[in-house]
Amino acid sequence: MVTLTRNIFDVVSGHAAESLRAFSREVHGALPGRVVRVVLFGSRARGDARRDSDYDVAVFVTGLADRRSVDHMLSDIAYPHILQGVHIRPIAIPSEYLAPLGQHPLVDRIVREGIAVS
Repeated sequence: MVTLTRNIFDVVSGHAAESLRAFSREVHGALPGRVVRVVLFGSRARGDARRDSDYDVAVFVTGLADRRSVDHMLSDIAYPHILQGVHIRPIAIPSEYLAPLGQHPLVDRIVREGIAVS
């Protein structure tokens, strides 16, 4: 399974980290019992982001037959954070893609470079 050891406060500002944590709480509230993991990935997680880089966030969800509606919901949840200057770009991913690894290159990259948002 995925082991994420770094903390979001290690790579992003306090304001952005708090916004990401709030986003995660809101997502868990909107999809009770379905969110397996929320992970910051991409340039922000790697530490090579530019000032204008967005915050790529993977939301691993169980039972993702309604992916389009979940993606819309995630965008709606991210919007207030975007207005506050934290440009969260969420993507819903079926939690089943976490195991076994090696089947989905994007998921493999998220696992390799990602930072859990909690």
